[in-house]
Amino acid sequence: MARLIDEKASQKGYKIIYSSTKNNKTKAQELLQIFQDRHVDGYIIALPHGLEDEVKLLTKSRKPVVLFDRYFPDIKTDYVIINNHQGTCSAVKHLKDGGYKNIGFITIDTIEQQMLDRLSGYEDAVKAEGLNSYVKKLTYAPSNELIQEVADYLKEEKS
Repeated sequence: MARLIDEKASQKGYKIIYSSTKNNKTKAQELLQIFQDRHVDGYIIALPHGLEDEVKLLTKSRKPVVLFDRYFPDIKTDYVIINNHQGTCSAVKHLKDGGYKNIGFITIDTIEQQMLDRLSGYEDAVKAEGLNSYVKKLTYAPSNELIQEVADYLKEEKS
């Protein structure tokens, strides 16, 4: 995705400064400060939860701000997301139509809106389809730890 944004920006004469927050609030705050210090022309950002005040300040700077893959319902700014709720509903229905009955949902235990939208889509779909709900919430951790936790969970649920 970053490559495509960079290509489109380059066609218009812009350069992209890219970095990852790794969902770390402190790192995100530091990066936002660096970008402000460099007087960037605008922001395309996917920030972790808890930075609503920083986003509000950015929107007051009169520079373009576009949130990517997440949004804050109480902040008026542009954002680009998929319909996480509907996407999850469609996925559950697709699996049920394919003959599957025990459809689980593994997610991160978070208060980030896009993740909550996915979870509510799952919950609404299993209810509408008359299925049992199997939700596993994981604590955000390095990926190798999450992979092991998911593997352990799936082994437990098979037996």
